[in-house]
Amino acid sequence: MKTSESQLRWVAPKKGVIHIVTAALVIAVWDLWAKVDGKPLWKLLADMSLGELVRCVDLRSIIYTIPPAEAIALIEQSIAPKAGREVENDIRLYRIFREEICEDNHPMIDANKWWDVDTASSHTQHLVLFNPWWIEEPSSADEVL
Repeated sequence: MKTSESQLRWVAPKKGVIHIVTAALVIAVWDLWAKVDGKPLWKLLADMSLGELVRCVDLRSIIYTIPPAEAIALIEQSIAPKAGREVENDIRLYRIFREEICEDNHPMIDANKWWDVDTASSHTQHLVLFNPWWIEEPSSADEVL
């Protein structure tokens, strides 16, 4: 998307409203892509190869400093294998969160209706160790049975 279009520069050249609108459109496209694939956005990104991921990033301002192949190599050097990142990831993230906010604070967790009833039941039993105030929308309200 060209954000420096001369007809739009009056809105606020290279900043402001045009960037807010551009960001909203980019976020909507990512969200739509994830919905079409039937995945949460984090899973869509996690399932991408590094080549696919780098192709989705606008590198034009740094392309001469870090070409795409070099960006992929830098990422490969700094990440753990995919399989290791997804195993018990929720529990690991909540443990880190708990350590950062200290024991006196209470996390408020929003599962965004992502879990089925059995998964929600299992996860909430594990997450009770972190003393949350609540776990919002653990499963879809449509799962009434």
